[in-house]
Amino acid sequence: MNIRNILYYLGLVTLIIISFFLYSSRYYPLLNSDDALNILMTYYYKLPQDLYCWGQNRGGTLIPLISQLPHKIFGLSPVYSVSVSNYLILILGFLGFSSLFKNKTTKLLFAILWFFPPIRFIDLTRFPLGVQYSLIGFAIYFINRIDFSNRKSLLNHLYLILTLLLFAISVWVSDLAIVSISILVLIITFYHFIIAKQNNVNRNVLAYGAIGIVGTYTFIRYAKSFSTAIAQNYTSINDWNTFGSGLKILINAFSEVLFFRNDEILFSIYSWLVIVSLVYFIVNIINKKTVILLKNNKWLSFFALDFLVILSILLFSKWVYLNEMGRWYFITSYVTLSIFILLFLENLQLNIREKTIINSVLFVTIITGSLSTIHYLKFIRPKTLQSQIAIRSEFSTLGEIGIIGDFWNSYISACPDPTKIKTTAHEKSNVRNQELVNEVFAQPKLYLIKDMWLNNFPDTIEQFGYLLAKKGEPFRLANCDINEYEKIKRKQLMPLEEFGFAQATNKSQEKVAILKDSTSLKNSYVMWGPYFPLGIGDFVVQFKLTTKTNEPETIALFDVVADYGETILAKKEMNTKNLSSKEEDFFEVDFSTDKRYTNIEFRIYYYGNSDLIIENVKLIEK
Repeated sequence: MNIRNILYYLGLVTLIIISFFLYSSRYYPLLNSDDALNILMTYYYKLPQDLYCWGQNRGGTLIPLISQLPHKIFGLSPVYSVSVSNYLILILGFLGFSSLFKNKTTKLLFAILWFFPPIRFIDLTRFPLGVQYSLIGFAIYFINRIDFSNRKSLLNHLYLILTLLLFAISVWVSDLAIVSISILVLIITFYHFIIAKQNNVNRNVLAYGAIGIVGTYTFIRYAKSFSTAIAQNYTSINDWNTFGSGLKILINAFSEVLFFRNDEILFSIYSWLVIVSLVYFIVNIINKKTVILLKNNKWLSFFALDFLVILSILLFSKWVYLNEMGRWYFITSYVTLSIFILLFLENLQLNIREKTIINSVLFVTIITGSLSTIHYLKFIRPKTLQSQIAIRSEFSTLGEIGIIGDFWNSYISACPDPTKIKTTAHEKSNVRNQELVNEVFAQPKLYLIKDMWLNNFPDTIEQFGYLLAKKGEPFRLANCDINEYEKIKRKQLMPLEEFGFAQATNKSQEKVAILKDSTSLKNSYVMWGPYFPLGIGDFVVQFKLTTKTNEPETIALFDVVADYGETILAKKEMNTKNLSSKEEDFFEVDFSTDKRYTNIEFRIYYYGNSDLIIENVKLIEK
């Protein structure tokens, strides 16, 4: 191995190590609850229901799956396991894409682009789209080794199987991979039959392709069959008005960058360098040679077409628009355009002076973009390079605890130690896993995080069917304002206006009269609701009511149900023998819950035989 190779591999390894200690999940200063889901899923992972992230129908859980090896076998913490797994995938992606480059200088430039993205594209190091392109990049490595004219080579069979497997996994990770794979197959077919004019058809390729399509479709359909939270508008297309609105968001964001109307100074400089460089290359370099290059290099055509098609899809995607044209979606554009430019410039026939100028401009541009991320983290947000995991580790000092907070301030808090810290988003936020809610309330101590959710810490608050009371004074820990709370027994009056009543009932603000003269009310439900959440416990529901009969008559059936009547928790008939006084009394129904319910309902099935006047309903926890 000569000195140039030694320096290349030394530089590459150094770049990967530095990137890992800056941007992997364990060390990233802006790690958030979206990132945290991978970490917590690694700890709680169950097959087959967790093939997608906790009931969703998108974003295959490849990273939590392969993280089982370092976590369960080698005992690494979930966050370290995810960090290592994610970077191994990124390294494979780099190896795949870099195999398209001949020059080691170009490979190092690509390494900086890949492992040190500009701040607007930093999610490449953790986001599913980064994993998707890593898998496609590694597949390209095997595609380049397939001899399509040789049907008997055993290596061909191995390369085809590995390629199809990587394609299938990439589709599982991100549905958008279908587009890139389709373009790739189209380009290879076009170059094989039209450009190279090879009319022979490799039947092995066709057979494996058919098996791959059927197998991938079957697996994806099976994986999505466990989804309980189907994303709306995931595949919807914008109309022209919405398309214009989305485009306006992008133009405004772009103008803010170009005219230095935000704090991302280095990214603005980087953007200008990119624009000036592109203009220079277009004016001085791109000419008829471009057509020749595209004709002779299928990979240039692939990256150009992939860039244009996926960018168009993003602009017309209702899902992307509803997510405010989030910058993370445009990781795809960053990856494909960057590789296209590097590959294009490397294949141009230039003299030494031109190559020196181009490499210098590229180096300055790429380094500026890479430094924009470090500058943003250190001086703008969060103004530190300390990892979010290190900061949230302060919660471990509280022992075994449960935490409730805003989505963006909840799941991330459990990542340092999911064995001791259990977290969930509050009930009106984006609760990703209801089982974690039970674990939160099973902890010896419970804390609420005020940030991004509460204006202050109330004396009492209801969450997930439990009544919580403030305990002690608030304090600050892990850069969060928190306060301890404890569960207290319920004793609450349930307003009659929250219930539903049959149309013929006589209602006022104080009471509801069900009169036996109204024949339409007999043998039917006359009262139901209020569909409220309730936690685990023993309860009694108390109806203050009045009847108008002196005869031993059965008047009504009272029941407590959940799931809109599918689950019956208790039922009890009311007759004059149940009441200590025939004029006025409390009729009580005892019931218990062995799990949390979100839609508890109290119902009255009216037989007739007496007027029935309901004055109030009270829920009491024993």
